[in-house]
Amino acid sequence: MDSHKNVASIIEFTRELVRVPSQGGIDSLDPIIDATTSWLSDSKLKSDTLVNSNGRPVGVLVRIESGRPGPIVCLDAPIDTAPVGRTEAWSVPPFGGVVQEGRMYGRGVADAKVAVSLFCHLARELRRSKVVTAGAVHVLLDGDEHTGHFGGVRAYLQQIPSRPDFVAIGYPGNWGIKIGARGFYRTKLCTFGEERHSGARADTTPQNAIVKMAHLIRSLSETRLPVEPDPDFGFGPKLSITSISGGAGYSQIPGQCVANLDVRLTPGFSASDAKRLIEGALATVDEDRPTSRPSGHNEDSTWPPYRLEPNSSFVTALRTAAESAFKRRIETAVVGPSNIGNYLASLGVPATCGFGVSYDNQHAADEYIEVDTIAPVCDTYHRAVMAWCSSSDNAHARNADLV
Repeated sequence: MDSHKNVASIIEFTRELVRVPSQGGIDSLDPIIDATTSWLSDSKLKSDTLVNSNGRPVGVLVRIESGRPGPIVCLDAPIDTAPVGRTEAWSVPPFGGVVQEGRMYGRGVADAKVAVSLFCHLARELRRSKVVTAGAVHVLLDGDEHTGHFGGVRAYLQQIPSRPDFVAIGYPGNWGIKIGARGFYRTKLCTFGEERHSGARADTTPQNAIVKMAHLIRSLSETRLPVEPDPDFGFGPKLSITSISGGAGYSQIPGQCVANLDVRLTPGFSASDAKRLIEGALATVDEDRPTSRPSGHNEDSTWPPYRLEPNSSFVTALRTAAESAFKRRIETAVVGPSNIGNYLASLGVPATCGFGVSYDNQHAADEYIEVDTIAPVCDTYHRAVMAWCSSSDNAHARNADLV
């Protein structure tokens, strides 16, 4: 594949995608799916639109089948994005796809619309060159990813005859091949108080649910989490309050307050450890500031951390391809953010959770990519596909890559 020849087209299609708002949980997925399927159709590529249990489109799938035995490899890139946030924090239009001084800017350009464009171009080249001579390559462009619901990848797994042997997710960054990630434990904290008029006599001090929550948040935020013994997860676990709500208007003392708590898990700090820490903090705040109804929490969801075997055949092939394309050593590493890879690992499907273009400001204002890294990333995946799916004798074993 002449990656350099395709760069101009990859850039143009990426710009087109960035100009279609697809903020997770905010924008409809229909326009971005239409833009993607239209490009695929113009490129003579057949695609299937994936739908969820409600019949709503949540992704696009292209299949490059060899018709011969071999591994099923999936190249996955999300088509929805994080929200823009405060538009005044951007120095360029967030949906402009502005290119200047070797960078392209825009919401989702790094995570992961450039990967969408790159994988679409790769699918076109694989179809033309017929290098897939064993197994199959699936190009999955999944939506509902940034909501955390993962509707696109769930629909994909439900609508294919058998699960893939390996998934490579096109999250950005090429300092290493990401072979694992922290897990998470998410729960809603609840504190209670006494609903009274805020203008009541000064000698009455009803318990305020928000004030109580503030004490709970301070306690949790100041908790020192244990040092992680696993060197691959040396950055350790993390605890974050991500939202808070309670009260109504000015004249009423709030009787309830709710806060979202996100705890990132490591091999040395599990969901059970997180739960014990939280319930200990709840007991302490109730003892210090008792109310008629005890504080509590409602578990939302949890995934364990995961890590692939770094010397597995699939990872080794991708790493060899990356080192050839970038002309430097490429390490393997685990990352802090949980992702689709955690979900796939829970099903026994090994997945790398990132190798892509150079970038900065992911999920922040002025998100951008380095345009000159598109070609070597494209070359990496083309070389890797040939290693994975170029021979009917290609040995593979389902689930063998998971530690």
